[in-house]
Amino acid sequence: MCQRYQKAFLAYCEECKAEKLADLHGVKSGGFRGIFSALALALVAFLILPIAVLFYYGLRNITHPSSFSLVGEATWVSLAASAFAVGISLTIGVPLGYFLARSKSSWSRVMTILLRIPMGLPPMVAGVILLLTFGPYALFGKVFAGHFVNTLIGVCGAQTFVAAPFVIEGSRGAFLQLDPFLHWAGKNIGLSEVENFVFVGLPSAWSGVRTSVLLGWLRAMGEFGATVLVAFHPYSLPILAFVNFDGGGLASTLSVVEVTVLVTLLGAVGLSSISYPRRLAFTSIKRSVKRGPTRTSLPNENREVVELLKVEVACRLEKFDIELDFTSGFRTSILGYSGAGKSALLAGIVGAWELYGVEGERRVTEVSKGGTDLDIPSTEIVLVPQSGALFPHLNVGQHLEIARMTSGAGSSLLDRVVGAFDLADFLDSPAKSLSGGQRQRVSVASGILQLPRLILLDEPFSALDAPRRSEYQLALTDLLLEFRIASLLVTHDISEAAILGDSIVVVADGSCAQFGPSGDVIRAPGSALVAGLVGYQNIIDCEPEWLPLFGDFLSNDRHKLAFRSHSAVLVKPDDKLRSPMTPQWIRLSGLFTVALASDMGEYQRVVLYKELDKSKGRQRVVVEHRGEPEYSIGMTCSLWCKVSDLVPLPS
Repeated sequence: MCQRYQKAFLAYCEECKAEKLADLHGVKSGGFRGIFSALALALVAFLILPIAVLFYYGLRNITHPSSFSLVGEATWVSLAASAFAVGISLTIGVPLGYFLARSKSSWSRVMTILLRIPMGLPPMVAGVILLLTFGPYALFGKVFAGHFVNTLIGVCGAQTFVAAPFVIEGSRGAFLQLDPFLHWAGKNIGLSEVENFVFVGLPSAWSGVRTSVLLGWLRAMGEFGATVLVAFHPYSLPILAFVNFDGGGLASTLSVVEVTVLVTLLGAVGLSSISYPRRLAFTSIKRSVKRGPTRTSLPNENREVVELLKVEVACRLEKFDIELDFTSGFRTSILGYSGAGKSALLAGIVGAWELYGVEGERRVTEVSKGGTDLDIPSTEIVLVPQSGALFPHLNVGQHLEIARMTSGAGSSLLDRVVGAFDLADFLDSPAKSLSGGQRQRVSVASGILQLPRLILLDEPFSALDAPRRSEYQLALTDLLLEFRIASLLVTHDISEAAILGDSIVVVADGSCAQFGPSGDVIRAPGSALVAGLVGYQNIIDCEPEWLPLFGDFLSNDRHKLAFRSHSAVLVKPDDKLRSPMTPQWIRLSGLFTVALASDMGEYQRVVLYKELDKSKGRQRVVVEHRGEPEYSIGMTCSLWCKVSDLVPLPS
């Protein structure tokens, strides 16, 4: 009884301590938020207050109306020069940023660094550099016959020199944020490099590109230091403000400053509101896409039934080499831990080496039931990446329409696929507004509509909940079998691997750890790595006294056993296991301590540890305890297993 009260008192103390810590954390968090809010408001006031004061004094103290006589001309010079700088940056700088973002060569990295230099130069230094290069007596100045200095050309040159690097670097950053599969998807439907940039890359990164162009224009409008050295005449707005201030003081400058602020505000609002013509992008993609022949029948009426796939891929990645050569079934699942090279394998199969910046070799062959071997070119393979690779500026219906055009399939097939994956309710929704699961369903549907000979699926339903995932797995299976589309599926889920694959290939560090029919791989994993991937939660060392129980199954190189969580029974120290004579049971030596016990409804999931020697640390075991949830953290118990459920593994 005393022990019970003592435990209750200790629990109450811990609860009070936790509440005090929570209150203290809340005070600290609230204090930080208050300080940050005050600092943020101070910064906003510091930036906005001078603008308000400017217009206040401007309305009350316009004492030099004659100064407006030069403001119009200066405004025209500033607008013309900044428009020229932005035009050059938009037509040359943005494509250059796109190229630098996609290139992985060393010289492109050097060029990126060099193009950043003008961004960090003081304006006067930039003016000196321009004079040394394009001045009347400079080598390149002779090209302009002395017309670079003190002309509108000089103003345009100075503003372009300081503004273009911002546009290039900003655009490069925007394009770097794009899914690299977008470019591959555009290329795969027949778009040229230029078309891919204009109709896929540019609209996909339009928000970031527009912001970089806006920053470039603002930098050009505000340029003074370089312009005052290169082209003092004709006056731009910053130079006119300087001249008026130098000659007439603060009051004579107000009109110029107010016009400058107003023009800058209107220009910023105008540039920020420019949107990419998405409808034009879709129309242009439709016009440029490679169209398949109009089909009067579905491919299952003309294709032979594929019995086997032969896959050979070899390339060198940063961390390891991929060298895979396997023969698998018509529907094959690929298992492997994260970083094993599964996605790189799919990219290699389709020949998309550019996604990883490497070169490699590939060959994919299908073997029909008639014994015919036929190479599958990359043009007849569709890759469905995990991200979906949907163009964010197109809606769902437009994606499906483009996919249908590439295969020449009829509208009946489109309706069939839309129904199979429940896409009818959001056909008009932009791709960027879709959830992860919706994106994956649209991406898989687009892949099916292209009617390839081989489709590569990288975790196609990983973002879906379990019930919906099972539904779409069956829908996908029906479509693949009906249209005789061979498939290679990457997944971490052994259930999905078995449902969508007749064969399983296990990949580790770019090589094949095991492959074969799904049932064979699941029943007889060849290593601890494979056992963990195909659902064996527990891997233990075989104890010497167990060896006679396994006969020839445990040889000298097999000293580990794998078993699933439902193949073991927990027994409390004061209980006795009444085990049946068949199948035979064995008891694991030592006592296990419960580290975690979770009530799963039909069973209790118990995680246990047993201390081993210092060199081996602790042994972890997971057990599904059927019956009442009677185990709790800290309890000790023994563990019994069915001999028939233990799978021998190589050590």
